[in-house]
Amino acid sequence: GAGEEGGEGGLWALEVDAARAVAEFQEVVAGVDLVAAARSVGLPEDIIQQLGLKEMVGVLRNPPPGLDELVALAKVVRLARGEAGGAQDSAEADALGGRRFDRIVIDTAPTGHTLRLLAFPDFLDGFLGKVIELRAKVDGALRALKGLGLFSDGGQGMVAKTEAALLALERYRAEMLALRELFRDPESTEFVVVTIPTQLAVAESVRLVGALVDEGIAVRTLVANRLVDPAAEDTYLARLAATQRQGVAQVEAWRDAQHPDLSITKVPYFDLEVVGPAALQFLGSQAYDHAPGGDWAELFREREGKGEEGEGEARFVIFGGKGGVGKTSSSAALAASFAAEGLETVVVSTDPAHSLGDALQADLSSGELVPIEGVYGTGGGAPAGLWALEVDPAAALGEFKAAVGGWAQDDSALLRQFSSFADVLDTAPPGTDELVALAKVLDLVKGDGEGGGRPRFDRVVIDTAPTGHTLRLLAFPDFLGDFFERLIRIRDRLKKTSAVFNAVSSVMSNDAAFKKDAVANAKDRLRAFQFQMFELEELFRDEERAEFVVVTIPTALALAESQRLVAQLKEEDIAVRRLVLNQLLDGTGKEGGEGDEEAATERRRAYFRRLAQGQEVELKRLEGLQRAAAEAGGEGLALVRVPYFDAELTGVPGLRAMAQVLFAEGGSGGQ
Repeated sequence: GAGEEGGEGGLWALEVDAARAVAEFQEVVAGVDLVAAARSVGLPEDIIQQLGLKEMVGVLRNPPPGLDELVALAKVVRLARGEAGGAQDSAEADALGGRRFDRIVIDTAPTGHTLRLLAFPDFLDGFLGKVIELRAKVDGALRALKGLGLFSDGGQGMVAKTEAALLALERYRAEMLALRELFRDPESTEFVVVTIPTQLAVAESVRLVGALVDEGIAVRTLVANRLVDPAAEDTYLARLAATQRQGVAQVEAWRDAQHPDLSITKVPYFDLEVVGPAALQFLGSQAYDHAPGGDWAELFREREGKGEEGEGEARFVIFGGKGGVGKTSSSAALAASFAAEGLETVVVSTDPAHSLGDALQADLSSGELVPIEGVYGTGGGAPAGLWALEVDPAAALGEFKAAVGGWAQDDSALLRQFSSFADVLDTAPPGTDELVALAKVLDLVKGDGEGGGRPRFDRVVIDTAPTGHTLRLLAFPDFLGDFFERLIRIRDRLKKTSAVFNAVSSVMSNDAAFKKDAVANAKDRLRAFQFQMFELEELFRDEERAEFVVVTIPTALALAESQRLVAQLKEEDIAVRRLVLNQLLDGTGKEGGEGDEEAATERRRAYFRRLAQGQEVELKRLEGLQRAAAEAGGEGLALVRVPYFDAELTGVPGLRAMAQVLFAEGGSGGQ
């Protein structure tokens, strides 16, 4: 890929080229040319049109978001083993000079996205298996038509192409299966969980370790990052403050030059964890200035005409950004602030690695709306309702399969012959559950449960997974909407065509059960699901109803990712008006006299002491996880402590400094 680099000591790096990875997959699937197969036996163009073969080809060449990462990962494994899977691989293998790598280190996206990535081989195995089955059924149907003497005896060249295409698909499928097995081979692969000693991060890491173990993936090392050293208090604080000032200046200069309409909200680094409704409401009061003229005032203002017919639609605020920057706390704090101001509010987590329940100190595991108590009205007024929802993946996928399934319950054997096309997504793409949950949120805000009228919620706050996963989520409605449209058109065309081919259909199947009501209901579900996808896509791009808030922290890596995210969102015509800059030390970036600086320094020292105490508490929780792993048998879990370096670790020298810490403690690197 374009990101490959070679360095001294045999160190190479690669950043995934998403477009190239998808093109590689599409090239493989292109061999499943159903239209060419039909033409090869002389099937007329109008019949090809009626059968919907062009729609089938179109959907197979439109892979789901997220595929690029898995394809690229498979390519990395091929190159590392000295194998070349195509012309592009061969060229890159030549550039490596025949090297085979001893170690491959993969930097995945944060927790939720990683779990999706690990699940993708299962989806792709099912997807390719259905594609192969579909191609075989089309070939069988065409051979039956030709055997009845209805069409010409052409297509000998197409037979050879078909065999080559199916062989390529089988190879690709085998590669995905091998990748799935590689993830679960403890002799070849292990997963290192990296966390920071905060309550939310540790809770998420505990769940991640459990999820990985349940999937049969080896976890031997847990890395606790950013540990402060009480002996280096003043040095640490001074250098951190200087680094943060530089980061604040950099992001403000970028904003002024490229996005002057983007407001920046600076949020202090609290020395205690902000958890629970009351604490989150306090955070919101400090961060989100909604007084007249404030940066957030427009979001808190009721629209004119609310309550009249056609007015008062709920407004959506979507939070996103790099992992570990405080998205969940920021989104929950805004939701609490909305409720405190009398706005009926729901906060929804679409991150597979849920932390919203931890932040609100509420059990959201049911996947249903949960009322949140503990928010107090401002100015002596009564607060509105605050509700929370975390996606229930199993229930959401059940709804998806109910919409896709049953589409070919018909008396036409020809229609059933092609029913596997619907089953291409029988194993739903990772991320589908989140989208289904968002579609349910749309239903929740449309009415009060009595057939319409005023929306149930005034504000919907969405806590998304980190950047890459969020961009996939925003692209998913287009993918699924297109899939459903093609599926409906294929079904309708086959329904009309089936009467012509009843004799042929009986050759392929003896089942003639006709379930008219079931067919109608299945079609209605499919169409309703499609409309929800279209509505979501429209919502994301409606600047009057939805906007995206980017959350970041003042570090070079986080700011660089946030700048890319803002640019990508604007390219997709998604409104971005606000950026939240979290975790600022007291006084960072502010002008003040000598007395102000002395007071700020003292406050920073008090913050530092409480921060160190909080880290000790969370380290004990990690040690408890370590003990539990040892008691469970197996290899146990090593806990590696990494200090909070006072400078960002970039470049090989900086990374060597961290490596010395990792190896000195005998972490996984020592193995």
